[in-house]
Amino acid sequence: MSYPIIMATIALMILGLALAPLLKVKLLPDRRLPSVSIYYGYGGANAVVVDSEVTSPMEAIFSNLEGLEKLHSRTGDGNGSITLEMDKEADMDAVRFEVSMLIRQVYPELPPGVSYPEIRVSRPDEEERVEQLMSLILNGPGNRWEVGQVAETVIKPMLPFVNYDM
Repeated sequence: MSYPIIMATIALMILGLALAPLLKVKLLPDRRLPSVSIYYGYGGANAVVVDSEVTSPMEAIFSNLEGLEKLHSRTGDGNGSITLEMDKEADMDAVRFEVSMLIRQVYPELPPGVSYPEIRVSRPDEEERVEQLMSLILNGPGNRWEVGQVAETVIKPMLPFVNYDM
C-alpha cells in the first residue's frame, strides 16, 4: 500500500475513536415513537355523539400533518382522546405548535360544551424520565366527567405535594 492511503486510514480511525463517545447507545432502547396526545371532554354526551361531533372532525384536520406515522383515537361517554405518533425525526415542539394552531381553527366549529382540548407531548428518547410513583383510580356514581370534577375540586387541593404537570 502507498503511504497516503495508510495515513488516511489512520486519520479516519483516530477520528472515529474521537467521535465514538458522542454515539447514543442504550441497553434497552425505546421502541415507541414520539407522540402528541389530545384530550377533550363533552359533558353529558354519549360516545357516539362525541365520536361524530368532536373526534371525527379533529381526526380530519390532524390526518394531514407532516411526519404523521399513526393516528389512534378513543372515544367514551363524555370524553375522547386522539394520539398522533410521529416519525423519529419530527421536531416535537413544531408539531405541538402546529397541533395547537389546528385546534384553534376547529374549536369554534365544535358543539358548545366541548372542553378546550389539552395537548401532551411524549418524547420517548429523552434521557430524563419521571417515573410514576403512585396512581390513583377513582370510582363513584355518575359519569367520568363528574368524577373528574370532584377529583379536581375536592381531592386535588388536598394533595399539595403532587406535581400536576405530568
